[in-house]
Amino acid sequence: ANGGLAKTENFTADEPTWEYPVLPVPGTSNIHAVWVNPDNSDIIVAGMSAMIAYSTDGGTTWTNSTTPTFGGLVYEIVQSRLDDNTLYAAIANDDLTGTDSGAVLMSDDLGVTWTDLGFTDAMPAASLSIASDDTLLVGVGGDVSATGVYYYNGSSWSSLGGNPAGEQVTSVLIHPDTDTTFFATTAQEGGGNGTNALWKSTDSGGSWTKITAGLEDAMNLDTLTAQTTTSPITLYVSGQDIGLNGMVYKSSDGGETWGEYYEGLKQESFYAMFFDGLIAGNDRGLYDIKSRATLHLREKNKTRVSISLRDAATTKKLEHKKITVYRKQSGNWKKIDSIRTNTKGKAVMSVQVANKTKLKAIWKPTGKDRREYAKATSEVLRFGGV
Repeated sequence: ANGGLAKTENFTADEPTWEYPVLPVPGTSNIHAVWVNPDNSDIIVAGMSAMIAYSTDGGTTWTNSTTPTFGGLVYEIVQSRLDDNTLYAAIANDDLTGTDSGAVLMSDDLGVTWTDLGFTDAMPAASLSIASDDTLLVGVGGDVSATGVYYYNGSSWSSLGGNPAGEQVTSVLIHPDTDTTFFATTAQEGGGNGTNALWKSTDSGGSWTKITAGLEDAMNLDTLTAQTTTSPITLYVSGQDIGLNGMVYKSSDGGETWGEYYEGLKQESFYAMFFDGLIAGNDRGLYDIKSRATLHLREKNKTRVSISLRDAATTKKLEHKKITVYRKQSGNWKKIDSIRTNTKGKAVMSVQVANKTKLKAIWKPTGKDRREYAKATSEVLRFGGV
């Protein structure tokens, strides 16, 4: 956060407790990137204005990393997918009086020392994604002539042609399971130049398709993240609608179509998202956001009811989910029975009802579903009048 790092050691509690601010350098508060070693949470690397620092004791003490001289902010720090000791950092400098600049740095000792990878013309690198072979994808925006998406193969950089070349790129993502599939978001500059869009490539950036389904009114798209516990993967992207309300959009089909997942406050902007359940950080705090499901209970005939369960944002059919049906008796809801949805997200249950019987259905997510979805309850189904 702008005021420094915040740290919690009981993140999964109902009410986590936080230590804040945790400052690598006294008086330095402008921290935009942090990486925590997934194998040892005492090892932390933080990126700030013109500086990187590391800690080996969980943030209690810090040491300045040895880096090439750079200006601007460290926007992203990611770990190699081949070597646990190797990190990459994306840096961008918004120069209000001249041309924007930046760099991509690499460390092979968990952030202690860094080297410059010679990013093309030292352009601002505000977004970074990594493939399974450590190929890097970098998005460039800002006040430079050659904005777009760039590709690093371990020895040299190349610009990917076609759209979104020349656009103000705000985020990039390599598909976690398919190295040849890329996503990029682009946005308009303050003066109105550029395109608010999400782009997808399935041929390593050789060609790109502008994705519009469900994003027709989306603006200022930024911050892509993937949920890898589903097949196909589920994607999330943040942005704003035409009224500038903060938005998060969700895709259940690999990024082809999108639905509105979250609508927030006017001018709300998200700067970081990751999936452990969806955790989203914006300029008002850190939030755990759950998907909604649409659960319908309908009368099929006097002895059966039909049930359907779909993702409320994407209309994805939620299959093999346990639905429990309740009947209202003597002022209380009593369980009748449970049934699982089929591959079409539907189920049919036999019931015994009389005139004015009231039923409702509830889905309580279990296992991995608890990370993605909140509990869903159907509207009350009434038989034979009120």
